[in-house]
Amino acid sequence: IDVIPNGVELDRFCPADRDEESETLRLLTVGRLSATKRVDMLVNAVKLLHGQGRDVRLTIVGGGQFEQQLRESVSGKDLRDVVRIAGRVEPEKMSEIYRDNDIFISASVQEGMSNAMLEAMASGLPIITTRCEGVEELITDNGVIVEDANAEDIAAAIRGLADNPQARKEMSAAARSRAQTFTWDRVAQEY
Repeated sequence: IDVIPNGVELDRFCPADRDEESETLRLLTVGRLSATKRVDMLVNAVKLLHGQGRDVRLTIVGGGQFEQQLRESVSGKDLRDVVRIAGRVEPEKMSEIYRDNDIFISASVQEGMSNAMLEAMASGLPIITTRCEGVEELITDNGVIVEDANAEDIAAAIRGLADNPQARKEMSAAARSRAQTFTWDRVAQEY
């Protein structure tokens, strides 16, 4: 069986030019808001970090059947200033959203080959994800795979990268390098 991966536009999705680190650690998740994405688990991880005095923000991009429930949950947990639910965003604006963040996080139960993860990698974002099908093909030295899918372990992975800017920098470079193996030109050659 020959497997041909998804591709990513490297000229559109590229790392931000930053001279200095932001005081706030900006987390991003992108995807359909459904039960399989477990976005509520990410919100709970951010709540734990916020409760520990960590300066973190989570942006959630995507729409779906759980959007209203998620908004109510964020409001009920008094996280409106910490968690931003952007809803569905036009594809033309996504490259800027990736560049405005520091780490891409996911708690998905299943993925094929995540386009959002590929775009985040091309944008130079380190990845924190739970173990599920598809992530082994994308995550090597460019991120962290959380073995047990729970808010505490996700929060610990985020804390680990928050406390180690050098590791984030190395993972960022590795993410971009890894994304370069998934160009559309390369995918076209495979076809």
